[in-house]
Amino acid sequence: MLFSAFRFGKTYGDDTPRHPLKKVFVVLGFVILGIIAVTALAIIFGLVVQWLWNALMPVIFSLPEVTYWQAVGLVVLGHIFFGNHNHSTKVNRGSRHDNHSDEKHVHINENGHEHHYDSFREFWNDYGRDAFDKWLNRNEPKSEPENT
Repeated sequence: MLFSAFRFGKTYGDDTPRHPLKKVFVVLGFVILGIIAVTALAIIFGLVVQWLWNALMPVIFSLPEVTYWQAVGLVVLGHIFFGNHNHSTKVNRGSRHDNHSDEKHVHINENGHEHHYDSFREFWNDYGRDAFDKWLNRNEPKSEPENT
């Protein structure tokens, strides 16, 4: 059987017994392979940051060259300063606009009357496009009607 190594537990039609710990060893192998892959990527990423820093920063900004561990520290520091620190449990699988679907858009006219819009598109079609066109044309000279 060519693919018999991928079957776990009892047999599928033949009488060849399977080892009950085989699945555990396969999972353990994948975990070890994952640890090795993450470690290799971390080493490569640190070396790339070190190479880029040493190639660019001393020439451009007269900064000193960095060691490998300083480069890894810069990566960690950059992640602390600029990383994504949104630790919410909600997973957004839609577009970037899906998380604003429950927002209400309000326009207050000159009389102080509020108009609530269910979506930004509705607001834009009713009010926003006219206001934007007025804003775009604010500096154009007004033409006077011709007297004939």
